[in-house]
Amino acid sequence: MDYVTRQFIVLARKLRDEFHKLSDTLHRDLSHLSESVENLNNSIDKRRETDKETDDAQPSVAITDLRTDVPIPVDIRTKKTKPEWAWAIIKSLLEAGGIAAVVWYACVTNSMWKEMQRQTKIQRDASINQERAWVGLNGSVITDVLQAMPKVRIGGRYSIENFGHGPALKVFPNSMPVWEYKGADYRKTAEMVCVPAIEFATGTVPYGPGVSNPGPMGYTLFPGQIHDEQIGDGPWEGEGLTKPMQHFWFIGCVAYLDQFKAVHWTRFCMESSFTHQPINKDTPLQFCALYNDAGDWEPKK
Repeated sequence: MDYVTRQFIVLARKLRDEFHKLSDTLHRDLSHLSESVENLNNSIDKRRETDKETDDAQPSVAITDLRTDVPIPVDIRTKKTKPEWAWAIIKSLLEAGGIAAVVWYACVTNSMWKEMQRQTKIQRDASINQERAWVGLNGSVITDVLQAMPKVRIGGRYSIENFGHGPALKVFPNSMPVWEYKGADYRKTAEMVCVPAIEFATGTVPYGPGVSNPGPMGYTLFPGQIHDEQIGDGPWEGEGLTKPMQHFWFIGCVAYLDQFKAVHWTRFCMESSFTHQPINKDTPLQFCALYNDAGDWEPKK
């Protein structure tokens, strides 16, 4: 961070010096141009005095005839005012150039300031991410029971660990199994599994009329600490299947707050192997292609 700031300060000083040099050059040019115009005006005034003396030395009739009969060319009549127009144009151009230089310098300074702010934010976020809690799945989910007939019984367990350097507060996990039955949709389950966990960890669970909100729930997980969890509240039971179970998923999410009061979540999805048929509780599990991710506040869908 100090190196980036020093580089910005050095660049700003160089731009300031260049701007001062440009201003000094413009000032010198304007001074020289002013002197030239003043000398030109003095020459014109002297020429006028000389012409006037010459006109006074000649007869008045001749002068009257000359001014009446001989028209003065347009270029001679306008010659006296031409330097003033040229000076005004040059002055306007120089002023415009000075304004453009100031605007350019302001734009460069503003860009430098924005870049410095962006670098500062990156450094701050990196420091926070290095010091905050990081909670995730510790190892694989273990299948405890798997039965398809005469009724479905499926359950498992897993462990979560705080891999970060700060305590995880209001840790609240939520998980459930999904198996092949009519209406089963593991994708929809994965998209919604983090919602209850986040609501309990943040104390935003919706309640009906007359029911008070107890506030955020969950336990504290210190760095390196491991906590064991079950899939749901124990083995899930349901109506038996008419044929052997072909595939099942364990989907879960853990929400928590770090020491900076920011809300985070970690989602996991494991499924039975497709290469081992028929399946049983000893069938190896593998991570799903989707829904193994982490984020802040709201889970991605």
